[in-house]
Formats: sequence, C-alpha cells, structure tokens
Amino acid sequence: QKKIRDFGNTIFKAYRNNIPLRIIVLGNNLATAKAAEHPATRFLDPTPWHVEHYSAETGEIRLCRGPRHSQISLNGDEKIAEAIEKSINEVMTSTLLSDTEKQALVKQRVGQGLFRKRLIDRWKNCAVTACGKPELLIASHIIPWSKCDTTEQRLGASNGLLLAPHIDKLFDAGFISFGDQFEILISPDLSLADQNALNIMPNQRLKGATADLLPSLRWHRENVFIS
Repeated sequence: QKKIRDFGNTIFKAYRNNIPLRIIVLGNNLATAKAAEHPATRFLDPTPWHVEHYSAETGEIRLCRGPRHSQISLNGDEKIAEAIEKSINEVMTSTLLSDTEKQALVKQRVGQGLFRKRLIDRWKNCAVTACGKPELLIASHIIPWSKCDTTEQRLGASNGLLLAPHIDKLFDAGFISFGDQFEILISPDLSLADQNALNIMPNQRLKGATADLLPSLRWHRENVFIS
C-alpha cells in the first residue's frame, strides 16, 4: 500500500509541477536471462518522459516520451480544464480529508467557474423545477467529469444541466434521467412516497432543452440511470 501511495504521489507531483520522469525500459519476460527486460540488461531511456494526464479520481495515468504535449498548444478552455484537474488531484491525494469530503469538494470544483457561468447563461433557471435563485442551483455534468473524454465535454454547456439540489442528487445517483424527448424518466427504485415527498412527477421535462444534449443524456441513461 505504501509503495502504491508513494508512486501515486510521485506521479501527481511530476504532473502538477511539470517535472520530467526517467523511464526504465523493460518488457514482459523478466525471468529470461539475456533478454532486454531482464534486470541485468534493462536500460534507462535517455529521453525524459512527462505525465501527460493524471487523474487521482479514476487512477488514469498517461505518459508521453519527450516534452509534455499539453504544454505545446493549450487553448483557453484546455488551460481551465487542466487547472481544475490539478485542483481535483490535490483534493483526492489529501490525507486530511475523508472520502465524503473529497467527493463533495470534487463536485464543487468541477461545477464552478466557466462551466457554471455557461450553464447559468444557457438555462437561467433550474432545468426541471424553474427555480431561479442562482445561489441554490448546481451546475451538474451529465457525463461526469471523470468520464469525460474531451475538454468540450468537461466545460461545454451541452454536457450540463442547471439543477436544484434535490434534482441534482437524484440525477447523479441515477434515480432520474431524461429521454430523447427530454421527458423525465423515473427509476423503479424511487418509491412513490419518495417521489411525492420530492415533488417528482411523470409529466416533468427539461425546459428549453435542445438536441445538442442528446448524446450526453443517452450516455447517462445507459451508464447511470437505474432502470
């Protein structure tokens, strides 16, 4: 466990501070004497490597040989996404926070700044309840940040909903989703009593939704929604 933790911390520090790594080249067959991957014949790559991507939330690591690609041509959104990613990594590697606190902070940080502004500009109110008090609304990713493949998914309004807190929680947990006509889908795991208590009704829908949301909503139905 300590070796794994130390390895993770080293990778994160290299990513955060743009510190090059030295890579020992080896293969799969460590037992064969005279093979390149045997300890006696493996070698240190003379070219420095960099951590191209590191997510403490998912454990995903991507290394590149030579200079860090993301430093060559980052646009404005990519720089913002990278800064948020670093902030998330700092939260996830903290030894002072509980898992619950980490998850709460991660959700707060991925839903702040540019992404939140874009969702407020787009939706104005909660996309379901029409609540218009910005302080009460949450900028929610449809495809979670940790599952996004592109900067557009991470920061684009087509992968986001502005939601009242209880709607956001239901959506994140998979108790509700939305169909191709933007109608609400209610999980059978959400009891009628809980639906009534939370004012969830079968005739609700996303107000003012457009077709650019459909790919993300389809992903949510297939991967998060409890059907």
